Amino acid sequence: MSFPQSLLQIHSRPTAVDPSTWRAYLEQQISDIVTSKVARRAALYEVYHNFELATSTEQPPDEKTFLVLCHSDHLVPSDTDTYKNLLKPSKLLGGKDANSVAAIEVRNSSLIQSVDPKHLGDKEPPYMLLCEIEPQDDQDYDRFYREEHLGNLLNVPGYRRSARYRLGKVEGDTKEKIPRFFAVHEWDTLQHMNGPELLYADATPWARRILENFKDVRGFKLVKGVGYDK
Repeated sequence: MSFPQSLLQIHSRPTAVDPSTWRAYLEQQISDIVTSKVARRAALYEVYHNFELATSTEQPPDEKTFLVLCHSDHLVPSDTDTYKNLLKPSKLLGGKDANSVAAIEVRNSSLIQSVDPKHLGDKEPPYMLLCEIEPQDDQDYDRFYREEHLGNLLNVPGYRRSARYRLGKVEGDTKEKIPRFFAVHEWDTLQHMNGPELLYADATPWARRILENFKDVRGFKLVKGVGYDK
């Protein structure tokens, strides 16, 4: 899989429409994002808590439960006129615009590293872990992933591939400081997160030092992808 240099994240939680209506709106939005060439491909995910993970973090009651991920060639995708033109009132939302019926946070990020050891091609993953971190030492964090952690993840059943990013421009409903770095780990299943392979990967001396700086670790399940290989 070729990872473009930019990633657009749209985190959201419906506030004035039901989740099924909001899900239908987001499914249409990812199609529009790809058709209009804001991004090469886009996928909609919904938060998934039905698994055990030692490094997972507690989520607030106002957690944004929907996530759109868009792989883009634009440096700041949300700044493009094409993206802004998509933010118009929708019939699916009763003629209202998205920001009036949902809490939405838009993040633009740049790629640091990507690994695709199984050469899976452009296919969306059934599950993923989003791991946000504010490291004490940026270089130590980078070396940890490159020299140890990603190699250890290869031994975990269900692991697909990973990409790491640095946060850029953020817009919308943001209440707290967002960590500067995050990793997207793709999985076929999240049912081995408490198995010996991942427990080992997270328990080395280097891992314990780095992972204590995780600020948000969450699982997501795929709803729909657009622009991926079939």
